[in-house]
Amino acid sequence: MKCLRAGYDKVIVCSPERKNLEKIRALASQRIPEGHRKKLLFLQPEELFSYLDGEAAALAGKEERVKGYRVKVQYQALDEEAKRAKREAIAQVILQSLRRQRGQG
Repeated sequence: MKCLRAGYDKVIVCSPERKNLEKIRALASQRIPEGHRKKLLFLQPEELFSYLDGEAAALAGKEERVKGYRVKVQYQALDEEAKRAKREAIAQVILQSLRRQRGQG
């Protein structure tokens, strides 16, 4: 409630236990007015990271002029599977590069 009174746009409640989040959500629905409840997010740690990635991608969008044309760029957050696939692909490229360097040296 303190954060909502301070004027924050969003308040994140994070817990690794889904049961705890549900208990806190139930208490919040009883004690916090409806208008403020819309500002609350109840997330587990994995969901929190995905949410923050999405917010960062939304903020990274920009608009600029290129050769007189207005160009809007919007970035989209990747889901966990896509992130894992990219990490694996990068690791494979680095591993292959190291193997080639060792073979030449």
